Amino acid sequence: MSKAKELKIPLEGLSSSTASTLRNLERSPSTMPKPIQIRVPVEKHREIKAYAAEQDLSITELLMEAYEEYRSRHK
Repeated sequence: MSKAKELKIPLEGLSSSTASTLRNLERSPSTMPKPIQIRVPVEKHREIKAYAAEQDLSITELLMEAYEEYRSRHK
């Protein structure tokens, strides 16, 4: 069987959630994101969701950036 051609789709101009979905489609199963659940108050969820949207990020992208920032400051 021949190797499938790699499809490159430009992500510029797409919403962050659409771009995130397309990046996920390119990943192998071993690098796919694993779901994680946390419980937060309803108002805090609204606040996080609104802030992420203002930054043109998904909640996942926002939390991953916050995690990386936290790790870099607490080595």
